[in-house]
Amino acid sequence: SFALALILLNACSTSETKQLYSPDKKLRIELSQPESQLHFSVIFHADTLMADSPIGLVMNNINLSENIKVTDWIESSTDESWQAINGKNKEVRNHYNEYRLTLTSQENENIGYQLIFRCYNDGFAYRYNIQNQKTNTPISISQEITKLNLINDFTW
Repeated sequence: SFALALILLNACSTSETKQLYSPDKKLRIELSQPESQLHFSVIFHADTLMADSPIGLVMNNINLSENIKVTDWIESSTDESWQAINGKNKEVRNHYNEYRLTLTSQENENIGYQLIFRCYNDGFAYRYNIQNQKTNTPISISQEITKLNLINDFTW
């Protein structure tokens, strides 16, 4: 298992776009933060599959897709294999590059979450990691703000 972690300073500013590439460099996720709102797009070779898409949550009545700040940004890579119980292949390779962003509200720094993007050779994934907040207040997620702006119908 190969893992490399690098903390990038000045994570995501309004004029900067970060790019996360798949291990074979054919697929990329572009992250930007225009006007303190996180967006992402997905490009395969030169073709945009998903245009500029806002991403975020509403937690404890605070819209965490707007007025957010990135307080930590970690880049890592994983290349490992695991044994399948059944299926076509006995060994499955888990190979990806990852960005792990820690986001907090500019309104209330006690409210936030981690947003994890993974870029594989054959696809991408994102997930939210809701951590124990700085206070013991219950967490209420009322809405996911994410809007996936697909360019075409890519189903088959």
